[in-house]
Amino acid sequence: MAGMRLMDHSTSLTKKCVACCLPISAKARKCQHCREIQKNAKSWKNRTIIDFMSAAFLLLVSVFVGYVLCGVLYKTDFTPKLIVGTSSLCTQPGQDAKRVCCLASIQNKDIFTWETLSFQAEFFDAQGHLIDVHYDRPHKKSAFATQTVQGRVVARPNAEISQYASCKLKVLSAR
Repeated sequence: MAGMRLMDHSTSLTKKCVACCLPISAKARKCQHCREIQKNAKSWKNRTIIDFMSAAFLLLVSVFVGYVLCGVLYKTDFTPKLIVGTSSLCTQPGQDAKRVCCLASIQNKDIFTWETLSFQAEFFDAQGHLIDVHYDRPHKKSAFATQTVQGRVVARPNAEISQYASCKLKVLSAR
């Protein structure tokens, strides 16, 4: 083939365009004839520092969003912001004996709805000494975001009913 020259890409200063096959500079990122981006222009050697910074930023944002979504969905790393109001003591007649109860309002100061609340009630005598502790089984009571619900523990007294003077309700767990 007369007039045709074979190009050795390893030692040549030119190469063929991937689209139009015309000779272009070996370092060209884009063909000067057809404006096609060359395959080697997409290699990591030709990327700018801004490309790397953008990729790193997107990765960081993705990890953060994933972490937050995991915490929101499973609430594993969050402590409920449930504020217990003033507790009040009451007595209720039961089937065979009287019962004591501790009531309090629970204010949810969180952005999440907390469900399956469980409570502990501490009962005190007139001198402020702890005389009894009772727990409420977890139940499907929901504390919606920024709302207030009533918490309650009702139990059979372990001491004389006349000894009970006050109580304090605590939230043990919420999911």
